[in-house]
Amino acid sequence: MLWSVCVYAGLIATLWFAYSKGFFEAMGAQSFDSTILQYQDLAYHLIDLVVPINNWREARKVAVYMASWSAFQVINN
Repeated sequence: MLWSVCVYAGLIATLWFAYSKGFFEAMGAQSFDSTILQYQDLAYHLIDLVVPINNWREARKVAVYMASWSAFQVINN
């Protein structure tokens, strides 16, 4: 759990520094195509931040399933 929080915090910090250092200022001086590509890149990385939050409830169900499956294998051996 601690490892997951550290990786998530590292991802947030990396994205913050990468996109706050002149990302939006540089977009005004570029062509339309490169601006669209930068927005797509930003949207691609923002999805990485949302997926763990959305899957938080499902992770508990997967853990329960895996624990019950291992208990099932022990009983049947």
